[in-house]
Amino acid sequence: MKQAHGPDDNRSMWMLMGIGIVCVFGFFIQILVLSRYLDRPLALFMASQKGTALVDIAAHITKFGKAYWFLVPAAALFVFYRFINRSPQKSFNCFFIIASIAVSGIVIKILKIIFGRARPGVLIDDGFYGFTFFRLDREFNSFPSAHTGVAIAAGVALALIMQKHRWVPIILGIVIASSRIIINAHYLSDVVASSLISTVTVLLLYDILGYFGYRAGEPDRHSPDMQGSLKLMSNVIGAPVAEHENGQRPQDGLTTRIIGVMNIAAILILIGLIFDFVLIEWFEWQYQPAELIPGWWLPAAITLCALGVGASLYVGRAGRGCARR
Repeated sequence: MKQAHGPDDNRSMWMLMGIGIVCVFGFFIQILVLSRYLDRPLALFMASQKGTALVDIAAHITKFGKAYWFLVPAAALFVFYRFINRSPQKSFNCFFIIASIAVSGIVIKILKIIFGRARPGVLIDDGFYGFTFFRLDREFNSFPSAHTGVAIAAGVALALIMQKHRWVPIILGIVIASSRIIINAHYLSDVVASSLISTVTVLLLYDILGYFGYRAGEPDRHSPDMQGSLKLMSNVIGAPVAEHENGQRPQDGLTTRIIGVMNIAAILILIGLIFDFVLIEWFEWQYQPAELIPGWWLPAAITLCALGVGASLYVGRAGRGCARR
């Protein structure tokens, strides 16, 4: 039976739009601060470390940021669990890893073309630093980092599947992402941006699929009778559909789930903005540089993110309270 949409649904939708705007604003402020204060000095420092043991080790680690290191094993295991072992949940876990890397990779590739940022090598060789916008050249697609996107997307996806050992893939993803900075393939802000984008993308994908009954990281189970598009999807990827109480979807709607993901994004951005605030204060105290951004931007971004986190928590709690009633 189709449920009516009430005031709570409208409030959740407006809250989702509001916190989305807050996250985008905070995200760009954070990238702006990093690109102004840390990117160039860090890139020049790493250029001076060329040939050291740290850079040599990072050069080997960074190779694992290639998508095929994750996609090929996941695809092979998907075929095995889908058609040979007949394990619906494990085949869906493999599909989820592939989808996470693919979706986040598409988003990052589009942003690379739009921003057209020069890589650190261009700064070292030609002294050019900045964004050119809408460039296809490899030397001008630094922002965001694709290797980082693959590593973090795979790490977060595996963490959602491997609940008991979730920190292992996350730490490995961070190590691979850090190697991109150490070998001077990307600026710090490229890696930070890609990490945020990949994390939010995977969490959104996880919650959206979970809303329709497809949950990664759960034990094998028997699927109930299905019809229509759910049955078609299950036949293709071998995924079981979780049975909900009374045969209906969870009471916390898709909007509430997405608000939860955006809440996580706002918290991550808030932590980064606080770091940026401390960094700017230190720079001004040490070097007194010319102000690139208006002084009120960063405190305003921190305040907005904090309000966004608090408001989204309130709406989520209110939504769960209504669902219980």
